[in-house]
Amino acid sequence: MTRGPDDIRDIGSHPHVDRSPGAVNRAPTRAAALALLVRALCLVLFVISACRDIELPEGEYGHTSDDQRPLYVLSGSIWASPVIPVCWENPGADSTERGWVADAVRRTWEANSGVTFTGWGPCPTSGAGIRIRIEDSGPHTKGLGNQLSGMAAGMVLNFTYQNWSTVCQSQREFCTRAIAVHEFGHALGFAHEQNRPDTPSWCDQEQGSDGDVTIGAWDLDSVMNYCNPNWNGNGNLSSTDIIGVRSLYGSPQRAALDGRGAYLGKAFFFRGGEYVRYDWATNDVDPGYPASLGLWNLPGAFLDGIDAALNGSGSYDGKAYFFRGNGYVRYDWASGNVDPGYPASLSAWNLPGDFANGIDDAINGQGDFAGKAYFFRGGEYVRYDWASGNVDPYYPQPISLWGGLERLW
Repeated sequence: MTRGPDDIRDIGSHPHVDRSPGAVNRAPTRAAALALLVRALCLVLFVISACRDIELPEGEYGHTSDDQRPLYVLSGSIWASPVIPVCWENPGADSTERGWVADAVRRTWEANSGVTFTGWGPCPTSGAGIRIRIEDSGPHTKGLGNQLSGMAAGMVLNFTYQNWSTVCQSQREFCTRAIAVHEFGHALGFAHEQNRPDTPSWCDQEQGSDGDVTIGAWDLDSVMNYCNPNWNGNGNLSSTDIIGVRSLYGSPQRAALDGRGAYLGKAFFFRGGEYVRYDWATNDVDPGYPASLGLWNLPGAFLDGIDAALNGSGSYDGKAYFFRGNGYVRYDWASGNVDPGYPASLSAWNLPGDFANGIDDAINGQGDFAGKAYFFRGGEYVRYDWASGNVDPYYPQPISLWGGLERLW
């Protein structure tokens, strides 16, 4: 639960505070491949709000008390599916505040992992997922990760701060967002960082239940660490938080793809199990979107989200490729269906090393690099030749050759 200025207490079972496309030494032309990639990335991130720096008012903030652990994980509490329903038990005239919560979660846990929180409407009488109750008390969860599924008031959030952490009254948006990030860390199965066995002795604020798996070194900057010099990490994930959530739930499932055939002039942006269709002429998303990824007639797990998408080139023009994990499908723009014989193994692309296990992003080259495709994984990339069906010599190479693009990863 969050620790308030005048009230430090435990609520629930676990309290808490919160890298040559051309030559080996030459990167792709920025006017072509880089510009296209950056443009695509920017649009793909249409659901992510920009962060704002908000001054902290003087005073102490409360520590949330939840049943979870960030880089200290309770392995049995990890959700089987990264698509997790969320609902509000008692929504009222607080749509703005509820919007703060959803947006904070989207720009942190969702933006940096394969997790997608769905719903966000009033709770049904029963059902799986995270049920949030709004009340003026210490924010907390009653368990970790999937222990919350279907649990009444499994998460409690405060929007008014009349009785708890009253200093938040002057910065309600900041507090609400920062607390939401911490509590949803618990909801993903993370315990308090300061509970780890390798916690330094000077950080003596152990609270709540312990995890059974540690990820990385002890992280002072974790949003789950009470000893973080910034309260609840100011609502921002640390680099280790991001590594941790990706190790459990995978990398962000977002992709972009230009339309072909009857869909020339359109662009498609995918996130989780949904997508939107963008019109280049109107500079707007077409009416009726987002829509379900199921409309693409993709098989099995591909319906939950894709890691990357790429249009075919040369003899493969008119095809689109959707990648997920170590598999992929080939989609035919004319028929609107996946070609027979798919999904197939990513090994068919003759990618080296770990690239055969999955990719983070993909893009086709332009200009001098037409006929090439670029596959990215972690801090590296490879250049693929459509004509030969192989990766060019001297790859992989670091993403840093793309002139600062690594800052987006």
